[in-house]
Amino acid sequence: MRRRFIEMLDEALPPDATHQVAGAGTMFDRLRQDGHAIAIATGCWENSARLKLARSLIEIGECPLVACDEEPDRVAILRCALERAGFNQRHAVYVGDGPWDVRAAQRLRLPFIGIDHNSRGRLRALGIRTVLADFRDYRGFLANTQGRLSRYEPVKTACEPAAMRKCGAIPWK
Repeated sequence: MRRRFIEMLDEALPPDATHQVAGAGTMFDRLRQDGHAIAIATGCWENSARLKLARSLIEIGECPLVACDEEPDRVAILRCALERAGFNQRHAVYVGDGPWDVRAAQRLRLPFIGIDHNSRGRLRALGIRTVLADFRDYRGFLANTQGRLSRYEPVKTACEPAAMRKCGAIPWK
């Protein structure tokens, strides 16, 4: 089933920057250029997440990506992404667009920035105060992080290989 889903996604999703939430690729690049550490935690399978990012023309480079391949629990995925990236939780901000993202951030006591690219209002309905429409306003985004963003510093992580397999962390080659 997974293989067939990826094949169908591959056939149906041509490379096009309009697949991304407005400004996402530029935001990603700017954060990295400014030395901020980034990790991706997703409920997608690894291969589908990478395909969607590539087809949206978002270059993730060596950014850690943790997917649901072996661990469907969002909190475990997020925790492993933090560990894989070497983040100190005091310097992390979680950015997401779904109620499951809100719950995972709350469970780990992380500040949360909501992205409501469909203007549904569901994040505000959950009590999230910081909700942006998209990623086009870099300065506004940074202002909402309250200075918490981690700077990139290569560190050894506590996410051991067995734990990475369990939570779907992808070791970079």
